[in-house]
Amino acid sequence: MSKRIAPYVVLAVLQILGASAVHAVEVRDVRLWSGPDHTRVVLELSGPASHNLFTLQNPDRVVVDVASATAASNLAVPAGQGVIKQVRLGPREDGSLRIVLDLGSAVQPKSFAR
Repeated sequence: MSKRIAPYVVLAVLQILGASAVHAVEVRDVRLWSGPDHTRVVLELSGPASHNLFTLQNPDRVVVDVASATAASNLAVPAGQGVIKQVRLGPREDGSLRIVLDLGSAVQPKSFAR
């Protein structure tokens, strides 16, 4: 009997040095790449920021809260790809930016910043 491995989502948070004097970072780009067993999501930021990643079920979602962040005015949200059906984002009352990845099935998310 073969064991089915759940697809996974890799979140890479790229921090661009040389941020402006404004305290909030800006999410400048969101990119998706899909492979046979994973989908990669890259968030390009104007500077360093902490993030919190968690999953929700019914329906399946990966949620990323980027602390003290705003979306760039010209940010183009990509269409869904791979296991990701849709990308949504919006500001939160605490000043963070929430990015929601609506999924076609449950995943094992992994994240890193560089």
